[in-house]
Amino acid sequence: MGINQVKTFLAVAANGSFYEAASRLYVTQSTVSSYIQALETYLRAMLFVGNRSGATLTPAGK
Repeated sequence: MGINQVKTFLAVAANGSFYEAASRLYVTQSTVSSYIQALETYLRAMLFVGNRSGATLTPAGK
């Protein structure tokens, strides 16, 4: 787990959106997705549920 993955997790959690987190972190949306996927693999837990209105934390994410 790296600092970028943690920063990305916090940005998505705070903004409720992968797109908005990418914008605030000055990275692409695919980078945000990649970091979150790697963090979920490391933790062996799904952290977000995505839908049309954004991303919501799962119980494991909370």
